[in-house]
Amino acid sequence: MNISVLGIVYSLSAALVWGTVPVVYRFCMVRGSPFKLQAFRGVGFLVFAVVIALVLPEIVPAPVVTIVVASLGGLSANLVGDTLFMYGIRHIGASASAAVAGTYPLFASLLSVVLLREPLTVGIMAGIGCVLGGLFLFQSRERGTFAEIRPGDVRIGLLLSLLTALFWGMSFVASRWAITRGNITAPGIVFWQAISFFAASWLSWGVLWERSERREPFVRWPLRETIAMLSVGALSLGLAGGLSSAALKHAPASVVTPISATGPIITAFWGRLLLGERLGARQWVGIGLILVGGALLTLG
Repeated sequence: MNISVLGIVYSLSAALVWGTVPVVYRFCMVRGSPFKLQAFRGVGFLVFAVVIALVLPEIVPAPVVTIVVASLGGLSANLVGDTLFMYGIRHIGASASAAVAGTYPLFASLLSVVLLREPLTVGIMAGIGCVLGGLFLFQSRERGTFAEIRPGDVRIGLLLSLLTALFWGMSFVASRWAITRGNITAPGIVFWQAISFFAASWLSWGVLWERSERREPFVRWPLRETIAMLSVGALSLGLAGGLSSAALKHAPASVVTPISATGPIITAFWGRLLLGERLGARQWVGIGLILVGGALLTLG
């Protein structure tokens, strides 16, 4: 396959969106709980999906079983995984949480081998080794790194970020099954995931709001945070996924995957520039190993 400039541009654009999102979460969580962020993000995601469905109405019909599997996969990543991700960011910061959550290809590959009976190749085994090695280096408490964070918060943040990776990996397997065996297109998956995420995110926020004795306004929110989360819903959940898929039409997976997976590096850059977060040399080496391992696992 010839490599087109469009493939690289699409991949970089998706990575830029995914790498910027954790920093936006960090800013918005100052004024609202993660569940409220999720609810507003769901509105942006739904609007994006409806527009796409109006342009491509053929993406809507799909077998019921496929819709259920795709929707559950979306909820696994976007509702459960991303909520855990937001709490992880609260404990250890955007840069660290994004890097650890970047281990999701490890869980996706292991689940694919067990559930989809995919072969355990040399590439997958090498990728597992790289990810585990990178994770070991990243969590080491190098002098100055995590110095301002209590050890208990570091442990909780790392655990939450690993759980995020697990649920992201589960979603990847569900989407792969839906596309390969469920007679549905990638835009169709986005549409049905948007419907289910919108309903589940507002239901979750409503239940939490009631149990918290309505201490926080249910809908009212500062305009800046509202616009930010509506945009994140449309861009990260809708557009970035579409760009990543479109990139594969213009460049091989061996090019698209490593570029799209550079989100943690972009997050670390924004985290340093905007939030004052700092990573040590071991953490950067760990991020590099995690990215290399993720590429190996994805390419198999």
